[in-house]
Amino acid sequence: ALEGPSSSRGGGSEAMNWRSKKSPASGGLSGKPGDSIGAWDQFAANQEKFGVKTSFDENLYTTKLDKDKIDQAKLKHAERIAREIEGQA
Repeated sequence: ALEGPSSSRGGGSEAMNWRSKKSPASGGLSGKPGDSIGAWDQFAANQEKFGVKTSFDENLYTTKLDKDKIDQAKLKHAERIAREIEGQA
């Protein structure tokens, strides 16, 4: 979020929040807060709609961590951040 006068960032006017009138402010497609479209499996959807079977392997895109080698304080901090991101804090 932008804070303070934009002139401090070289602009000449205040920053304003923008919200589309066509899309809901929060929630799923209905626009009701807390509403969602439910569980969705993009790989199953692609197979059903297009006959494409994926060979996705998460290990090709991530680095496996050995939790035994991570300091407990760092591990707890990372888990707290993960919960915040996932909305379970």
